[in-house]
Amino acid sequence: MVNWSQGIASKNMKVSHPLLLAKGVELFVKREDLIHPEISGNKWRKLKYHMLEALKDLTCKGLLTKGGPYSNHILATASAAASSGLNSRAFIRGECILPLNPTLNRAKELGMELNFLDRTIFRKPIEELAGMEAMDGSWRLIPEGGTDALGIKGCMEILTDSDRQDFERVAVALGTGGTAAGLLSTLAKGQSLMVFSALKGLDVSNTLGVLLGNDRFHPLREHLIPMEDYHFGGYAKMDATLLSFIRDFEQETGIPLDPVYTAKMFYGLFDQIDKGLIPRGSIVLAIHTGGLQGRKGMEERLGIDFSAKA
Repeated sequence: MVNWSQGIASKNMKVSHPLLLAKGVELFVKREDLIHPEISGNKWRKLKYHMLEALKDLTCKGLLTKGGPYSNHILATASAAASSGLNSRAFIRGECILPLNPTLNRAKELGMELNFLDRTIFRKPIEELAGMEAMDGSWRLIPEGGTDALGIKGCMEILTDSDRQDFERVAVALGTGGTAAGLLSTLAKGQSLMVFSALKGLDVSNTLGVLLGNDRFHPLREHLIPMEDYHFGGYAKMDATLLSFIRDFEQETGIPLDPVYTAKMFYGLFDQIDKGLIPRGSIVLAIHTGGLQGRKGMEERLGIDFSAKA
């Protein structure tokens, strides 16, 4: 049984790498990926307050959400529900392909009911999808990726007081934007947040402005450093360069990366450091947002092994 009311502060791990030594930059990784085997990283943070609300609601039948076929959020929601004795259902983008991929297969093993939807219909908000299925209000509705006010609230708990004192820069990957929004809301004066978009053509500032509300976002934007050129062609896309980086990074540091989010962030960070755009003497904290379960699906889909030597 997961205790959702407990506070969690993940450990910061200092990275040892020749490039960092040569450029005089200190890099630490907040190992949010180690929070839980399946509800890891930002997914724990985004689900926390939804779970607390669901568990105190005696009429709640379970959790209802939506996501892609390799979604970290789908598996995390299934695991969170199962560990707390709740039912779970999910709308999955696209047609059902058998056998199920590792992500969906595990979600099903955890008791999640999977409903596959045409991509056009899938785009509708979770509230509309629930209405189309005539589901009553006793289901806890969670949007795709877990990004909403409660998800952002959970992500506001990632940084500790020490983090705000010790680090000049914080770096994070962006998908739906909830994690970055939570971090941006809790930075100390003088800190900056480098946000690496995993999606092609996404306007980071606009995304965070919509999530936080422009009145709230405007005074925070001076802390924001948008990084929009490290998407490697778009969401869940990668090439031989990124694959090589993942393997080299893991062999050098012992830290596994997911190919969709954290790998692109670390690649971008190292590129910025190598080009001298992050000054010598800087102390950087990178947020490892988890998502490592996605490696299995990517390996299966592309026929590769992320852990193989370069």
